[in-house]
Amino acid sequence: MEETLLPPKRILVSGGAGFIGSHTCVELLREGYEVAVVDNLSNSAMSIIHAVGAVAGAEPIFHHCDLLDRVELSRLFCEFAPDVVIHFAGLKSVVESTERPLDYFDVNVYGTINVLRAMADCGCSLMIFSSSATVYGEPVYIPCDEGHPTDPANPYGVSKLLAEKVIAEWALSNDANSAIIFRYFNPVGAHVSGKLGEDPTGPANNLMPVILDIVSGKREVLEIYGNDYNTVDGTGVRDFIHVMDLARAHVLGIEHLSEVQDSEIFNLGTGQPTSVMQLVSAFEEVSGQKVNVKFVGRRLGDVGEVWTSNASAKKILGFETRFSLHDMCAHAYQWIKRNASTSNK
Repeated sequence: MEETLLPPKRILVSGGAGFIGSHTCVELLREGYEVAVVDNLSNSAMSIIHAVGAVAGAEPIFHHCDLLDRVELSRLFCEFAPDVVIHFAGLKSVVESTERPLDYFDVNVYGTINVLRAMADCGCSLMIFSSSATVYGEPVYIPCDEGHPTDPANPYGVSKLLAEKVIAEWALSNDANSAIIFRYFNPVGAHVSGKLGEDPTGPANNLMPVILDIVSGKREVLEIYGNDYNTVDGTGVRDFIHVMDLARAHVLGIEHLSEVQDSEIFNLGTGQPTSVMQLVSAFEEVSGQKVNVKFVGRRLGDVGEVWTSNASAKKILGFETRFSLHDMCAHAYQWIKRNASTSNK
């Protein structure tokens, strides 16, 4: 008689106080999962966990812990006994990674190994990993599908690709182990309630948080790195996706994990190319706010344009994006209007 596998109920989220992690926790809690967050709050704050609770109607269990603390990490995993681990925690700045590459390998690669060891200690064999489209590097063809060659152009991308390889080998090592690797493109936006958004503790590096700094008076100008790319307007082209669409994908991933043999990779994006200036114009349109821009030289490690084919996620996971570029801008603006005086910055 075949063993019937019970559906997962307990989800441990590393980096659950971060931007994507916190929005994913909202979706998980609303789906009825029991959620525990492990986070060292290096780029977030406890206020985010409380905001998750306010939005979802239930607050996740929270543990302050660093990925590099192998003993404490294992203790917390075993205490919670998760059915699935969603691993978000890591360093994520392209520019910073070129200045501090060893830190990125330490946290993103060795930290991932520690998570896998903690999973083994507590008997958990199912993982969803937060990776990045930066693993593709300069595109050979566009849109990028999951079979596109990987050739990262910066240490951040290299660290993510190495972590992917570690996870894939872990999955191969035991028939019980399964992993889904999500390669995100460019998450932006905020929760539709306006109670939860992107709020880094240090200086903003990503495009939308910088724009929000400008409209809230914390910064005067948006520096756009390069306006001489071979694109529609000379500025870099990316695939921007609403953070809540990404969050929903993780729920679909949990539902699919029981069918995964070893590991599977999915790109998560809208499949629509948008330039930096097109996003700025969309934000100005929905907010009525002027965003002052200044063109400066290209950044080391940036590529000119990259966007995805999300056909695989649509076909296998049933993934569909629900929010438009204007929604992403409108929700981000709604969040900063509500929270500008209480943000972490």
